[in-house]
Amino acid sequence: MIRAFFVVLVIFFLGGCSSPSVTNLPEWEVAVGDAPGHAVTLPTKVDPPEGAFYRLHRSVVIPDSFRGRALELTFPGLRAMPTLRANGVTLTMLDENPADVYRFGELIRYRIPEELTRGKSLTFDVEIQNRWLYSGSIDAVPTIHLASDGPSKAYWIDSFNRGAALAALATCAFLALLYGYLALASEGNRRKTYALFSAGEFGYLSYPLFLLGYSQIFFGVNEAAFVAMTLIGGAVLA
Repeated sequence: MIRAFFVVLVIFFLGGCSSPSVTNLPEWEVAVGDAPGHAVTLPTKVDPPEGAFYRLHRSVVIPDSFRGRALELTFPGLRAMPTLRANGVTLTMLDENPADVYRFGELIRYRIPEELTRGKSLTFDVEIQNRWLYSGSIDAVPTIHLASDGPSKAYWIDSFNRGAALAALATCAFLALLYGYLALASEGNRRKTYALFSAGEFGYLSYPLFLLGYSQIFFGVNEAAFVAMTLIGGAVLA
């Protein structure tokens, strides 16, 4: 049964969710604050002062097959809340969540309308504020592809990761409630043991909440410290 499940999973991701043909965009120019820009190859790490902005810039020659058609730009591995302008037009991120406070919890991707792709080139300007430790980390290469081809491989990977985080969240919540019930139904040392297990599972809830981007609603840029404390506390209690 388990082997059959993994076979179906592999077929789903390699077949049913086949990726469109993408163009990688590794070469960019980065500038921090008012300093002059310099060339970088992604992935990279930018280290601006806290609260400062840095900018990514590059131009792309539009292939004939892309010209006059809607495109999708994907920025995997960027854990921030960037502002993207294509040919001077500010674009809205797809799948934006109202819960996002200082970083997008979802895969960062933008739809570029066909009105902007009728020329020979596209100019991208990305502005990012350094709000936390990983704001300057760009851990993967951005890609661009035809929007009509469907989501990129990064989208399906992100969907799988978010599904796993949701499953972990549900499992921790179930165990926390189960141990809490057993604590109420028990006496003596057994009650204390189950109560500690329940508290530990509640502590573990913080990590999937962090991965899904929901803990920033309550703790903002301090969510990473909160997650670290609750995970340590959960490990001690359990």
